[in-house]
Amino acid sequence: MTDRNDAVGDALANCSALMERWMAETRARCWQWPRSPQLAALLAGRCTVFVESLAAAYDQSPDFSVGSPEYREPVKLLSFLAGWLAGEGLPISVGLALCHGLRAALPPTAPSFVEALAVVVSESYAAGLRDQAEAKHRQIIRKSQVVCMLRDAIAGLFLVGDPDREALDDAVGRVMMLSLMRDATHVVIDMSALVGGETVPQQTLRILDDHREGRTGRRVCIAGIAPQLARGLEDELPPWVEIYEALDQALHAVSGESRGKGAQR
Repeated sequence: MTDRNDAVGDALANCSALMERWMAETRARCWQWPRSPQLAALLAGRCTVFVESLAAAYDQSPDFSVGSPEYREPVKLLSFLAGWLAGEGLPISVGLALCHGLRAALPPTAPSFVEALAVVVSESYAAGLRDQAEAKHRQIIRKSQVVCMLRDAIAGLFLVGDPDREALDDAVGRVMMLSLMRDATHVVIDMSALVGGETVPQQTLRILDDHREGRTGRRVCIAGIAPQLARGLEDELPPWVEIYEALDQALHAVSGESRGKGAQR
C-alpha cells in the first residue's frame, strides 16, 4: 500500500476548505457553470458527498487508484453526478472542469488521477444521454399508437414504430376500452407500420387474451402481418381472432358484418 501523504490527507479531511477551492478552480475553468443558484447549490452538495467519500477511501488506500475496491464508492458517486449533469442539461465541459478543478485544488503532491476521473465522467455522461434518448423515444412511441373509431361499430388500433411491452399494454387497453364504450362489434389492429416487430403479434395476442371482458362478443382482426409471420401464428391463433395480410382486406371483411349486426340491434 502507498504511504499516506499528510498534505493530501489534511486537505481531504478539511472538506469545507477543499470544497471552496475546488468550486473556485472549477468555475475558473468552465464558463458554462450553472447560473441558477438552486442548481449550483445542488451540484455543490453532490460534490461535497463525493469529497467525503473520497476522503474515506483515501484513509484506507492513499494511492488514488480508482480501480481499487476502496474507491468503488466515490467512483460510483462521481458516475451518478455525471449522469445527473446530463439529466439537468448541463454540458460535459462542467464534468471535465470538475475533474481538473479538483486536481488543482488538491496539494501538488497528490497523485495525478485526473485522467481516470475524466474517463468515468465522460462514460457516465454519455450513458446518461443515451438513457434520456431512450426514455424520450419510448414516450414518443407510446403516444404514436393511434386508437380511433373506423366506423360506428369498428374500433381501430394502428401500431407504429417499435412499441415495447408497456406501449402495447397501453395501446391495446385503450382500443378495448373504446370498443366497450362505443359498443363496437369488431376491433381492427393494423401492424403494417411496425419497424422490426416480429414479436409484436404474439405479444399483442397475449395482451388481448387478458382483456376477456373487452373482447367478449367481439371479433378481433389483425392486419398488416407478413405471410410468414401469419403462418407462424396459425397454431396459437384463438377462435376470436382473424388475420389479414392487408388493412383493406380486413376492413372489407368486417364492414359488411358490422353493418349487418348493427341493423339487427
